Amino acid sequence: MAVNFRDPIDQRIYDNRHFFDKEVKSLTKREVKWVQAHLSRNYIIGFYNLESNSPHKELIRQLAEQENFQELFYNAHNEMQRNLLSEEDFEWIKNDIKIQIFILEILSHKYNYLFNISSRVC
Repeated sequence: MAVNFRDPIDQRIYDNRHFFDKEVKSLTKREVKWVQAHLSRNYIIGFYNLESNSPHKELIRQLAEQENFQELFYNAHNEMQRNLLSEEDFEWIKNDIKIQIFILEILSHKYNYLFNISSRVC
């Protein structure tokens, strides 16, 4: 028995739930935010609230509004894999002050990155 929704977006989400469950819901919150930012910047897809409590649901809804949502997602996902630091490496950097200082040194000397370190200890 087919399930029918009045809203065509809800229908598309339901019809493609396996894709959304496998591809979108498997992303971390950080990855979802990266994909949202990429889609906003490159495909002019608006996201209502980037600080949403359910970013996965918001990404699914915004993708479902696009006819070529799978292509858009795969393009963004491929770009994310090339550009976003993996979760393991991100956690390693986040938890090691020596690595953070080393990265800041590289950024400042090689790429002229300017940063401001507060002398106040929190």
